[in-house]
Amino acid sequence: MIKVLLVAPYNGLAETAKNIEVPDDIQLDTTVANLEKGVIEAKRAEEQGYDIIISRGGTASLIQESVSIPVVHIDITGYDMLRVFTLISGVKSGVALVGFKNISEGSATICNILDFDVKMVTIQSSTEVQANLERLKQEGFTVVIGDVITIEVAQRLGLRGVLITSGREAIMNAIDEAKRIHHFFRRVNYRHHIYRQVLNEMPLPVMLVDEEGKVLEQNGSFAEIDPTKKLVHAESFIQLVRRVLDQQQIQWQEIKCESRIYQLQGFLVSKTEKIVGIQLNATTYNPNGQQVISMMSDPANQPLIGDSDRVHQLEEKIGHAAATDEMTCIVGEKGTGKFTVAKQIHFKRFDQTAPILEIQGSLFTNESFTYLEEILHSLTSGTVIVKNMDLISSDVQRDLVYRLTGLSKRIKIILLQEELLETDAVSDYDDEIIYLPPLRERKKDILAFIDYFLTEMHMEKGSETVGVNDQAAQCLLQYDWKGNIPELRAVVKQLSSLANGYYIDVPDVNKVMNKLSASNNSVKPLAMEGTLKEIEKQVIQQVLTEENQNQTKAAKRLGINRSTLWRKLRDE
Repeated sequence: MIKVLLVAPYNGLAETAKNIEVPDDIQLDTTVANLEKGVIEAKRAEEQGYDIIISRGGTASLIQESVSIPVVHIDITGYDMLRVFTLISGVKSGVALVGFKNISEGSATICNILDFDVKMVTIQSSTEVQANLERLKQEGFTVVIGDVITIEVAQRLGLRGVLITSGREAIMNAIDEAKRIHHFFRRVNYRHHIYRQVLNEMPLPVMLVDEEGKVLEQNGSFAEIDPTKKLVHAESFIQLVRRVLDQQQIQWQEIKCESRIYQLQGFLVSKTEKIVGIQLNATTYNPNGQQVISMMSDPANQPLIGDSDRVHQLEEKIGHAAATDEMTCIVGEKGTGKFTVAKQIHFKRFDQTAPILEIQGSLFTNESFTYLEEILHSLTSGTVIVKNMDLISSDVQRDLVYRLTGLSKRIKIILLQEELLETDAVSDYDDEIIYLPPLRERKKDILAFIDYFLTEMHMEKGSETVGVNDQAAQCLLQYDWKGNIPELRAVVKQLSSLANGYYIDVPDVNKVMNKLSASNNSVKPLAMEGTLKEIEKQVIQQVLTEENQNQTKAAKRLGINRSTLWRKLRDE
């Protein structure tokens, strides 16, 4: 039995592999990990006795340099390229493919045969991706086709990235190749022994990790706090390590793990060996599982979807908001993309180099100011985004706005809320308010969202659905979408799984939408049982349901202010 691990750089590849019938003499296991994470998984697999690793692209190349067992590369076939070009066939211009020679040459032939207008950019190294994408963006290109590295860079630059996925044929070819080259290698013992005695004698919890986040050494104090290494495996832990190595100076990171929040300090131990020291300074118990203030240290950019006049107007407003030091308020129903627009403003002003401080307005009270002041004092640049500003009580709201206003020279302040009231503390900033219309008022963009979500499903789940036919699209355009963008995305996800062919048809739409309408129209009758407080909770929950979870509107109907409603909800 040949023990094989498939390290998939994206979810769709792993999902495709699960549906393949592998030969009886192959044990094929899969894991999803890209680049450095893939190397970590590969090294773990080598230690566990795997015979061969299968991977793709840059991840396969990195793994090959890091392990001593055979690594088989998954090649990109003509079938794979044809699927991608079919997915974006609705995009008539502004499309470019960025890849190595083995991808770009074959793709050029397919484009010539099918008369697709796609610009081919051939690169020799992954280090060329950033510069090429920046140039393409300046030239007006909006969609980039490529591998995982290319897609990640494209998304950071605000471009739409379409991943070249590998189909069943390519995976089967790789399995056949793995069988041909299978043989045993001597396992390599990779472990560095640095400052062991010093670490063990330190009273504070300290560990040493390499550039991939693998623990080289740790003292007993750290082992006691994190015996199962859940903290070390957190994504934000790896991000902290990378920031220390990139900036070569002390970095801080707040990591939420289970019911605790950890404050970690990272420092550079060895530049040449790329070793980072991690010191745990404090932990905070978080019994409710909810965090009032959180830090996004390396925020990713998300593009605006659609080509309507409203989208173009929104792009202009985002540019203006990014250029001004004034506080910006974004108003719109739940699910209209307020946080996405806020991140767009941040990205245009600071790029991805500065952090985002996110405040949950529904949880913010006077007691939160002390912790907020400590964080703001150490924040030299970045954006503070206050979610659900309209759920903060009026007195706390005024105090928060007053404290944040003085930071506007180095920190961008963005407030998000569903409704703007005359009593709001932000009413003095009318010129800096961005109103986001609900999806039912921007139906010209619905088809663009559907295409975007289908591409997303294709990359994440390996879905082969590439579009929706005209009649089915008309059915979707007639719906009001009270749940806005999240509701549309959920429906597209269901339709993608229901579709038998490459295109979503009318029966699929009718089945999903009828079920959705029935769910939206169902209202549970109140059971007048229990205590007065229990009946009051039932009334509040039913009004919230009828108002689509809009707490401001629910408070108006109930005849109470928002802070009272918020307090009653927290008491539940």
